[in-house]
Amino acid sequence: GGWTISGTPLDLHDPRLLAIAEAERQFFEAEYDGYAASNANGAAFCRSAALILMALLLLRHALSVTDADAEDDPSTFFS
Repeated sequence: GGWTISGTPLDLHDPRLLAIAEAERQFFEAEYDGYAASNANGAAFCRSAALILMALLLLRHALSVTDADAEDDPSTFFS
């Protein structure tokens, strides 16, 4: 059968029970929205940090390119 609490049957259409369920749903939804917003900010920060590090590595690699005939400073290659 049905669900019981302390031996009495539980009516799932009871307005008090429905009000409690709706309040819990709104509470968890608001909490999840706050978590999702903070998580999105963290993901944006990580993406920005990764792009900056990749740009620095690319610049380091580009500056290490030297001419095979001359041992000049790599920065003169770009100027």
